[in-house]
Amino acid sequence: MTCAGDAGSEMCVCRAGTTGSPGNSCVKVTPTKVGAACIDGSGGECVAHATCSSANGFCECDVHYEGVIGGECYPGLGRPGGACIGAVCVDSHAECSLSTSPKSCVCADDYVASAGVCVKTDHTDIDESCVVGDDTCVHATLLLACDPVAGECLIQAGQGCSADGYANLCVSGADCTTNLCTCGTAYTRNADSGLCVNVTPTKVGAACTDGSGGECVAHATCSAANGFCECDAHYNGVTGGECCASDGESAVVKHGAANAVKSGAANIDNAKDLFDFYFTSRLNKQPGDGECDGHSFRSFFWVPQTDIQRDRGRVVKTLKGTRSLHSISNKYQNGPCR
Repeated sequence: MTCAGDAGSEMCVCRAGTTGSPGNSCVKVTPTKVGAACIDGSGGECVAHATCSSANGFCECDVHYEGVIGGECYPGLGRPGGACIGAVCVDSHAECSLSTSPKSCVCADDYVASAGVCVKTDHTDIDESCVVGDDTCVHATLLLACDPVAGECLIQAGQGCSADGYANLCVSGADCTTNLCTCGTAYTRNADSGLCVNVTPTKVGAACTDGSGGECVAHATCSAANGFCECDAHYNGVTGGECCASDGESAVVKHGAANAVKSGAANIDNAKDLFDFYFTSRLNKQPGDGECDGHSFRSFFWVPQTDIQRDRGRVVKTLKGTRSLHSISNKYQNGPCR
């Protein structure tokens, strides 16, 4: 597209050999073959099932398609419309038809080929509401995904977004950059779903993407109800967005010691007495053979005062009379909880 006309009356016009709406976009009259240089990076000028790469400026076959002699793109091996791999198709909704020569993969009943995959005939198009897991998001040329955050069919990361109105229709965590839906710096593309998932674990209270829980910090799960990371049962969120063992653990220990003293079952005058009482009690729960450590297990440790090192390089004093009140504390290994 070039700018032409006298000063004050300039207008955009399509270049020679292209056609279209100057106010929108121009495409080549003859589609560009695969491997040949392309102009605008939108993909509209390339042959069917190919897109103009913004990385190298050449037409390349779309996902699930392969380039052949002649510069065209055809379904890949095992894909709908492509040749069978032996008698097997890679698409779970496709079957190898023995009635064609050569044998080719065809979509099963109630499915239709679209963008190199078999999708349900009662499909959902871009920017329409969807249900995660139903696999009904379909577009004529783009791969879509049911975005669990937006609840709509959106363009997968790695797919083009140059068409008019598509710039804001990338999956959550992706932006339309150089005509391509690209995951942000804090995300990476999931090769199976086309969604953007966090490179670093998502903090508690922050929005999450896939609802699987694998992207959240330890002891937290991505809530399917609200799309935010939430602490699991028996864990509480703390400053910093991590999840730590509930303060209820300390309450259980203190309550048991108080009842033992009141009933005369134990005399507890100091931290060592408290340790001796609980080390042989039912609250000292250790994992058995083959069991993994978990929240239901509990261990008690005794650290003599002479083994405690407090070389802080400065004078630190506690409030008078309070040290003896704090014989119990929660510990969370490799985390922020204390």
